[in-house]
Amino acid sequence: MTTPAPSAKSTAAGITTFVALNFNNYGTLDIQAGTFIFSGSFVNYARVTLAPGTTNRMANGGSATGSFNAPATALVEWTGNGFTSPYTLNAGAQLNGAVSIAWMAESSNFNADLPFQNLDLVAHHQRQPDAQRHRPD
Repeated sequence: MTTPAPSAKSTAAGITTFVALNFNNYGTLDIQAGTFIFSGSFVNYARVTLAPGTTNRMANGGSATGSFNAPATALVEWTGNGFTSPYTLNAGAQLNGAVSIAWMAESSNFNADLPFQNLDLVAHHQRQPDAQRHRPD
C-alpha cells in the first residue's frame, strides 16, 4: 500500500485502525484520533503527524527518512521481536515535538544522527492497553 502525496488521514476517535499491508508513505499521514497499527512494514519517506492522545504503532519493521511530528500526549511506538524485521532510521529522519517514544523492537538500526526537540523514552516490558499506558502530561 502506498500513500501518494499529499496525504492520508485517520479521524475516527477511539478507533484502532490496522494496516496489514506493507505501507510506503510518500505524503502526509495525519493521525487525528485513535491508534494506527501497521503490522506490515512501514516506510516513511515524508511526514507522519499525530494529534494529541493518538498512537502510531509500527509492529513489523521498516525504515524512515521522513519526520514524525507529535505533541507530548501522542505516542510513536516501534514494536517487534526476533521474528520481525528491524526498524531503521536513516539520514533525514526526525522526531519533532515533545514526542513520546516506546521502543520495544528487539532489532533497530540508527544510520545517522537523529535530531529531536524533546524525547521521552517509554519502557514497556509487556504490552498494555492504551488506556493503561503512561503518557507524560
